[in-house]
Amino acid sequence: MIITDLSASIHRIAEELNAPIKDFGNNVFGLYLTLQYQDNITRRQYVFVRPESGAAQGRDTYYINSRIAPLTPQIDLYKLVRQMSLYTYSNLTFNQDRDANGQPVEMIIIQSSPLVDHCTEEMLKYIIWEVGNAADYMENLVQKGRDDN
Repeated sequence: MIITDLSASIHRIAEELNAPIKDFGNNVFGLYLTLQYQDNITRRQYVFVRPESGAAQGRDTYYINSRIAPLTPQIDLYKLVRQMSLYTYSNLTFNQDRDANGQPVEMIIIQSSPLVDHCTEEMLKYIIWEVGNAADYMENLVQKGRDDN
């Protein structure tokens, strides 16, 4: 069934994923996902979810994203783009942001923007997980194992 109450759906998804949630107001949420890997390593990744009115040629979307790292000349974008081919709903993009010192940076992010009128709660849950998983994996590639987000 299509989502009719984003807040209620996000809270159920957070409970199912055992993810702490922060409600920023105005239907903007942050979920702190725990990602368990086959080698028994547990990592965490923060994923943001918010509605975007008219973002897709006038149609509403849910904007789901997670930060990887500031873009630098040392980052192998080809490797990141190739790795993104393993994911279904998310993609790699860039966004203007600020670093820890408040300086403007071009941030590499993983994002997804499913159409509101096609998005079920189960689909949203999977997309949130996929964005977090992809961002964590790409962050690991870029930052050589550090877990900064």
